[in-house]
Amino acid sequence: MIALLLACAPTSPELPGQRDAAIVPGHPQITALSLDCSGEEETWSFAAKTDAWIGAATLYMTRDGIRIEAHPVPSTRAASDGTWDELRLDLTIRFDWQDAVPGTSTGWRCIDQEALSFLLVVDAQDGTSGTDCRLWGTDPEIWPDSVPACDRLLMEDTGT
Repeated sequence: MIALLLACAPTSPELPGQRDAAIVPGHPQITALSLDCSGEEETWSFAAKTDAWIGAATLYMTRDGIRIEAHPVPSTRAASDGTWDELRLDLTIRFDWQDAVPGTSTGWRCIDQEALSFLLVVDAQDGTSGTDCRLWGTDPEIWPDSVPACDRLLMEDTGT
């Protein structure tokens, strides 16, 4: 299990639909993330937190840089003042990778975790792409030009 806390932030039960339209959106930076795979439940669980509202977020998964899954990661909770956003994605495991559906299911099994590379990219609400990103897993340099560029390695020992 990868569970990395980059920073702590206050929590609130507010939902994305409760956002104040008068707030000027910032450029979100990733402050925390975690990834877990449960073979018993046949589910991948991903969570992240940012220091501002997101416009979009995408989690990329690959073993070889050729077969790449791209999963939109939705906001599940956010501060009404725009100071943080929480993202969560649960993916069911499909044993035939061709049955995987972006944002819903994956062809990667829990036993694949040690061989996979991951990339998280967050975009701002104003349309600015890639305001922050993190790379982790087996090969951070595996990504082809077809995915957003990122040079920010997630380091377990330093918490960044």
